[in-house]
Amino acid sequence: MDQNIATYRISIRGKKWWWPIFTWLIDVSVNNAWVLQRKVNPNMPQLQFRREIVRNLLLKYGTKPKVGGRPSTSMSSVSCNRISDNIRYDGKNHLIIPTLEKKRKRCAGERVFVE
Repeated sequence: MDQNIATYRISIRGKKWWWPIFTWLIDVSVNNAWVLQRKVNPNMPQLQFRREIVRNLLLKYGTKPKVGGRPSTSMSSVSCNRISDNIRYDGKNHLIIPTLEKKRKRCAGERVFVE
């Protein structure tokens, strides 16, 4: 068993004291599963078995690749950032005046304090 574990040992090093114990437990578990698998399929090498485990875990729990392009502007994602209709249609002509800093915009009309 030790020779089988040493053949494909997890070689990621961590700074925590428990990390080598954790990786050893994973190695032993995978080795035991491979020994059980060999009873059913004696021709499967350990490396192929490990790759199948990783492939199945990635298919089940892996992250999907990010889709390029602009973010969606559907109502569900924008609704929390929308200004209420009372302010939007109050007739105050809230126009944007650009500032020199280009960081903030200021309303061209009067200051209105919402109570």
